[in-house]
Amino acid sequence: MTKFKLEEIPVDDMQALGLHDGQNLLLDNTQLEHLLSGNITQFVQLNNVKIENDNKVSLDAKLSLRRKPDGSAGLFIHPIYKDLKQHPDLSPEENQAFAKGGVYSKTTAAYGKIISHGEAPFEFDEGNKESYYVELEKQNGEKKFVWGIGLKSALESSRHEIGDQVQLSVTGKEQVKTQDKKGNWIEAERLGWNIKPIEQSKKKEHAVIYEYDPETKSFVSLPQEYVKHIEEINGMPLTEEQKRRYKEGKKLTMPDGTSVQASPASTDLIRSDKNLLILSMVLDGGLSYMLYRGVKAIENKGKKMQQRENEYSKGYEDALKKVQTDLERKQARFPNDKTIAQDINIVKQESTRISPSNTAGRNIESNGVNDPELVKDARERNQKNQTTGAGIITKPAVNSENTGTKQKR
Repeated sequence: MTKFKLEEIPVDDMQALGLHDGQNLLLDNTQLEHLLSGNITQFVQLNNVKIENDNKVSLDAKLSLRRKPDGSAGLFIHPIYKDLKQHPDLSPEENQAFAKGGVYSKTTAAYGKIISHGEAPFEFDEGNKESYYVELEKQNGEKKFVWGIGLKSALESSRHEIGDQVQLSVTGKEQVKTQDKKGNWIEAERLGWNIKPIEQSKKKEHAVIYEYDPETKSFVSLPQEYVKHIEEINGMPLTEEQKRRYKEGKKLTMPDGTSVQASPASTDLIRSDKNLLILSMVLDGGLSYMLYRGVKAIENKGKKMQQRENEYSKGYEDALKKVQTDLERKQARFPNDKTIAQDINIVKQESTRISPSNTAGRNIESNGVNDPELVKDARERNQKNQTTGAGIITKPAVNSENTGTKQKR
């Protein structure tokens, strides 16, 4: 499912970047798919780009499409910056904190009962500068921390207290005085906030997730409504709490140890500690199974990523069968699509790899919890098999292919 149509791509902008020759769009199939899906592309070479003094240069940059206020598609360029590129919608404290790495959620509208508020290091991380928070609770018990230095003055002006039902909304940027790293007072822009009683017919919430992209030294943002609505990961259903946390950019760890996280800076908008993922999503009124291969590795604060190859749930086996069925249906409709055939082969290889004869008892019957004794026993059998050379199939490395095909429009 795409968020943009091919005819929505701004042709004039693409021509100016050397990515359209007047008849054809000069992007390969993989890059085009990412662009139309609303994802950020990998690096593409931009030719004859005008800079100061009408000089023209060639440079590498990533691209993305976003809806403009008038509803049209706008082309965004993510070049490589020499130094950290500050994001205009983030405060200096947020730019500094988010650049440490990871995915962060920034709320610009929220509602609920005030249950606490006060000054604290941003995100309660002692390494961050002081900020201000308001903790809200909805009627369903869901809690949320909203951060912003401007919240303090907004709360004082509104005269609301703990226990009040309120609507928080960003009003825009305002000029304030603050201290720089050297302690000097300077003018800076802050987000202003408005706090008022909840009006049931007008209550709203909105948030954006941000991720620092070290390849471009800039931030990539994604409204939470663009984050995929995932029902299952590798055959394991998500709880409502897990779905909420995923959309906020929080890392999820599934019962079999698989870690996943929404990622604005990744081409597939997802990171994981597994190269192969099967995501179940509600598309067109039904549950669809999507195969993701070559997924970007999840950030792990410098620690070595550990692949859990010995633990599989029954749900993962079932998900492989379902995604294979879906792919075979697509192949019947598009018999000449080599990508579909490649995906089918990968699914078959994975099914063979985890079949009972090859896993030697590694499959864990999924009731939501893995049995440590079963895992230990399975690992011991695997070690014995590896020593004797029996029944072990190595998982092949998978990389996406660039076809270099010109797209006609």
